[in-house]
Amino acid sequence: MHTASDTATVDRGGRPPQRHRAITVLVVALTTMFVASACEAVTFDRVNATRATAELDELTLSEHLRDRARARAAAMCAAGEATLSSDVPEDYLGEPTTALDELVGAAPLDMDDPDRGRRNGRAGNLLWDAWRHEPTLVDPHWDSMGVGEHECDDGMLYSAVVLRDDPPALDEPADISQIVPAETVTSQGWTFQRYRNLAAPCAISGYQSFLLGAPTGSDPEAPGPLYVRMRGGGVGWFDVDGAPRPGPHNKSEESLNTQLGYVDGGVLRRTLEVVPGMRVLVVSMCSHDIYAGNQTFDPYNPNLTADGRTRPTSGLTATKAAVQFALDTYATDQYILHGTSAGGYGVYHVGWALQRQGIPPTALISDSGVLNQAWLTYVAETGISGSSGCEKNTEERGFGVLGRTDAEILDPANQPHLLVADGRLEIPTMHVWSAGDHALCGAVPIPCPLPDGSTPTLWAADCQHEPMRLAIAGLDPDHPSTYLRLCVEGNRPTPCDHHVPTRGDRVNTDPGAPADYNGAIVDWLLDRLADDPT
Repeated sequence: MHTASDTATVDRGGRPPQRHRAITVLVVALTTMFVASACEAVTFDRVNATRATAELDELTLSEHLRDRARARAAAMCAAGEATLSSDVPEDYLGEPTTALDELVGAAPLDMDDPDRGRRNGRAGNLLWDAWRHEPTLVDPHWDSMGVGEHECDDGMLYSAVVLRDDPPALDEPADISQIVPAETVTSQGWTFQRYRNLAAPCAISGYQSFLLGAPTGSDPEAPGPLYVRMRGGGVGWFDVDGAPRPGPHNKSEESLNTQLGYVDGGVLRRTLEVVPGMRVLVVSMCSHDIYAGNQTFDPYNPNLTADGRTRPTSGLTATKAAVQFALDTYATDQYILHGTSAGGYGVYHVGWALQRQGIPPTALISDSGVLNQAWLTYVAETGISGSSGCEKNTEERGFGVLGRTDAEILDPANQPHLLVADGRLEIPTMHVWSAGDHALCGAVPIPCPLPDGSTPTLWAADCQHEPMRLAIAGLDPDHPSTYLRLCVEGNRPTPCDHHVPTRGDRVNTDPGAPADYNGAIVDWLLDRLADDPT
């Protein structure tokens, strides 16, 4: 418990110093001005005055953070001690966030003064004296803040100041200023340069990187098309103890050889064979976030960057940056976005964000993945017997995965099938899947929850794709978007079980699609390139 004294007890959490310190003259003047105003408002104004002195933009008030800070102050009162939050996601998430910092403290109230404003003001002055030189107050990264206080029966005023870095809007260009070259390799008539984006950290270590390749000796100033490859690899998160789940894979910087492995067969290789002058861009997924992290706060991730900052999820941001950089590096007249598995999910929100930014892809291919929230909820709540990886979800996994995703992408109104059906996604789309895909819970019959409220019995994998199939089928017959429901056999005893059929050259046996489905997809791509000969 605190003893009554003329000092404030604060917890700063041992955070590393930031780049600036406040100038104290103006702050001292403000302290002497404080008489009877509410502490929260005055603390808010003092923080902004300190930032103005450091020639930084003012922070906006977040009512959400204010309310959460008040709850923290009340919790500190109940505990009888001013301590930093032990569960930042639980205490402060709820609005889009890249990073958070917190100052907390307690100071004695002047209980002999009958004027509540003056006794709170005295405590507020003591707290500000303890906080006023904190480097975090003049960190240029912060955009918004909240201040909360609680007058406690133990004679102390408990207070919390929460500072937040807000994520960029989906239509905002990504930062390409910190992209630096790494290795170069020449192989089979191609030159590949790997780059690192120091503005987009991976989840555990290193940075998002990408591989940009062109035929050796080709002229970067000669206009040509670009093929963007978004690989798969599942989705990850961190548990409440900070352990990576389902493991550490796909959470650290990718090597040159790993990325070269995704300049692979199937549709990509065939396209390169028939489209002269095409370049290739292979992006990484080391946030393990289905390309949906928009510099988004990563709940319970204990890993920090070299300068001591938390590592946000950056799959969406990094992919946008890689595309922007490629368009700047090579004279590009058209580009294709092709995603498999996790990349199949990602092409929809990445393509939508690039479209809103004003640089839409000419076409996109989604193979074996799409964000269907009703399907995900069914699998999470029910589980699908006999399908590995489709067991009933845990609350921890659900919170961990969703908490790493941009809020606008998570909005149910922005699901990919609705973007297509409403015409908000204007990019010609090829949607591909194998009907019994083992990675999407296979050929187990389930009551499939559809947008119209019906629940027809479908195979589990088919069910994930059914809303998109219906959306595309409902477009004007002349619309270039289409789908291929395939039956491609893999290595399991269940029917049509192959995952990511566009990566290799197999045979489709479903009579509703061509046996040589990859050839049909390449023909469709050639038509899209011919439709848009800019």
